[in-house]
Amino acid sequence: MIKFGTSGWRAVMGEEFTFQNVRLVVQATANYLKKKFPGTRIAVVVNYDTRFLSERFAFEAAKVLSHNKIHVFLTDRDAPSQAQAYQVIKRKAQGGINFTASFNPPEYNGLKFNTETGAPALPEVTDKIEEEIRFLQKEYSFCPFYPKNEFIEKIDLQADYLAFIQKKVDFDLIRKSKIKIAVDMLYGTSREYLDEILEENEIPVEGLHAYIDPYFGGISPSCSEENLGELKKFVKAKKCHLGIATDGDGDRFGVVDEKGRFVIQNLILSLLLDYVVTKKNWRGGVARSVATTHLVDRIARKYNLPLYKTPVGFKFLSELFLQKKIIFGGEESACIAIKDHLPEKDGIFAGLLVAEMIAA
Repeated sequence: MIKFGTSGWRAVMGEEFTFQNVRLVVQATANYLKKKFPGTRIAVVVNYDTRFLSERFAFEAAKVLSHNKIHVFLTDRDAPSQAQAYQVIKRKAQGGINFTASFNPPEYNGLKFNTETGAPALPEVTDKIEEEIRFLQKEYSFCPFYPKNEFIEKIDLQADYLAFIQKKVDFDLIRKSKIKIAVDMLYGTSREYLDEILEENEIPVEGLHAYIDPYFGGISPSCSEENLGELKKFVKAKKCHLGIATDGDGDRFGVVDEKGRFVIQNLILSLLLDYVVTKKNWRGGVARSVATTHLVDRIARKYNLPLYKTPVGFKFLSELFLQKKIIFGGEESACIAIKDHLPEKDGIFAGLLVAEMIAA
């Protein structure tokens, strides 16, 4: 049974996550889009992470969409989820399909759908896609050998995203503080994103695991303390002031202090909230998932800020973000929503904001 969870459909490759099931889900998504946007030129941004076969799955999705006469903006390399969300918004696409299982073990892959807002699809959307899946499962067997190339356009996601981030972080402040930063890409999509923007801004940086390994070094690509053991040692060995990690698709973060100690994400969320309120003088609503620290509540009360509590799933924070009800939202799984940013998780931006906070 193909089901969308808190962040898309994820399953073990070769079992439920197969090429035929990918074609099925992509066709169901195409059917949903054609019903939602009748008589409209439909465009979809297709992205993928560094997992085994992710690039092949993305190309298969592009083929299916092209046979539906849907214009496909296909990324020219693996890219962070938030870079795809930016392109959905910039190109006014009707959606985005991303092949990633985020921080799941290497044997998993996944398909995540973002709506025309750039935000992760809410259950009301994925429920409709699941209805299409159930209908198609009765007889669907389409297997296009060739794509319709007139509907497929390769695009670069890196340049636009880094230019966007450049305006969101005070790199001058970080550079003047003379802090040295270690970055652990965990074999994921943040390589040549997180390290590159620091280098371009002349901030001393030391990189770790900035290459593709579909086995993720034998671990799950999540920013847990257990998985950041090498970063903890690396920070101390290189005499860095801060260690920043991002997960497999770059949308979650982990932080290590100058003594090589892991700092739990709940504490980082609370510190960042206090930072944007006290140093940036932001005022507005604050949101957290029900599983996130109540320290967020205490900070909101201290500064008399409206507080919202959501079910688990970043998509619910995104909904409040799009409604302009919040300036800050956080989930204990290392996700933040920030005013004037993107309606998608962004581990790169979160890590850089931590660096800015330390520099301040």
